[in-house]
Amino acid sequence: MSKQKISTSVIDRISSFPDDILIRILSSLPIEQACVTSILSKRWTHLWCFVPDLDFTKTKWKDQESYSRFEEFVFSVLYSREAAGNHSINTFILDIEYDSSELLLDGIKNIHKWVDIVVKSKVQNIHLYPHVPLNGEETILPKFPMSSILSCTTLVVLKLRWFNLTVVSDLSIRLPSLKTLHLKEIYFDQQRDFMMLLDGCPVLEDLQLCYIYMTRQSHHSLDDFESSSMLKKLNRADITDCECYFPVKSLSNLEFLRIKLSEVCFIIEWNESEQCDSFVFLIFNFIELNFTLIFYEAQTPPGLSVSRCRHMSCPTRHRHL
Repeated sequence: MSKQKISTSVIDRISSFPDDILIRILSSLPIEQACVTSILSKRWTHLWCFVPDLDFTKTKWKDQESYSRFEEFVFSVLYSREAAGNHSINTFILDIEYDSSELLLDGIKNIHKWVDIVVKSKVQNIHLYPHVPLNGEETILPKFPMSSILSCTTLVVLKLRWFNLTVVSDLSIRLPSLKTLHLKEIYFDQQRDFMMLLDGCPVLEDLQLCYIYMTRQSHHSLDDFESSSMLKKLNRADITDCECYFPVKSLSNLEFLRIKLSEVCFIIEWNESEQCDSFVFLIFNFIELNFTLIFYEAQTPPGLSVSRCRHMSCPTRHRHL
């Protein structure tokens, strides 16, 4: 039997599987390869359109022509899914390295459009990381496509890196399903924007903050958040070099807290009214800083494990769009 007949026989045998099994097989392939299977036969034409996760990871573009082809491919993937009758996306991951800030400026417009499409498709997980290589020079942070994401009722996991995030005054942040929020190298316009984001995540359980900065250092008008019930579900927090006010009252239900600092003074204060019964792990990583941990009028929470170790970091310079 010829190799061609054997190959055809294998494909025909696989084609006899139920759709859900074939879609699971396609889900294990890179999206580019999954799309190619549409040419195998009529049975396979639209199967790839029902793959639940869209992962465009570690994509690098050095010129406008190659990036334009990538843009066309992403739009083709999104529109083909809609045409095939699939109006749901589980995960959307975008990790793009642009060769220059000019390419990033041009590309962020389409990232906004892609995000709007996946939000309408009831996406549950979004990871966004558009960036340019660090060459010891100032780099551009694109504006975050917030209007649709920050009102996405189906979003469960949101991971953002390398964005300038400014909350419009009349924007209502509503993320009722969000349980995991990871922010890295994010610039907020002011402290209130950061607090509004946290306040809009009522069921948040896992919070990771790394290199969070404020363009304008201002702590005024934060009284509204002091009495709010923000982060009452939070049980895990990982904080690294954040130049921002953090509501310590929200730490009372934590099971794990890690704080890594290199240049700032951080103070945690518990008083007798704060319940810390669930607190199990507390880790400090530091470099020559003044760190104050205060258990006010109370003993150290029972079962608390405290460890200290050194941490190195290399801050970078950023410029906003």
